[in-house]
Amino acid sequence: MTQLPEPPDFDAVNSGQLPWSLEGLAEAIERWSELRGTPHDDWDRRRRGLLLEDDDGSKSEIVFNPDVIENQIMNWLMDRFTKHGLSQTEKVSHAWRLMEVQAFLAENHERLKLEGFIICTPEHPEAEGVSDALLSVLAGAPYEGVRLSGPKQEPHPTFHADRVIAEARSRLDSDED
Repeated sequence: MTQLPEPPDFDAVNSGQLPWSLEGLAEAIERWSELRGTPHDDWDRRRRGLLLEDDDGSKSEIVFNPDVIENQIMNWLMDRFTKHGLSQTEKVSHAWRLMEVQAFLAENHERLKLEGFIICTPEHPEAEGVSDALLSVLAGAPYEGVRLSGPKQEPHPTFHADRVIAEARSRLDSDED
């Protein structure tokens, strides 16, 4: 049987204990945005998936759909994280954090826009950006909230919206002083 790497510390992953650099998170969000604006024909079309090997030696394969943006971004992240020598816990933590950041931005979009954390420029009103103050909080905030997702509306650890926004507001206000 193929030797698998040590499993991640899921307690650390699920609590948001491991922060990610602002630069790393911003780069991943930028890559996500680039993918959204790129025709699928230009995406990484290599066959990707998982090969599962049972104790009896039999094997089965799960192939990832290359037309799903989350699969594309995860492939890109894992390639980068592996090149940088990150541990399994760091890889999974940062990937999970990116998914939670995307969910946070989508679920709180109108509020974030009203509070000035989602920014549009006059030159490109259709293109939205996220303030560095908010991104810096999201890069390191622990998961102190819960969101429901999936068909069974199962609880998942995530950011506490009020705390994140208050901290981002505090950082934004201190930057303006």
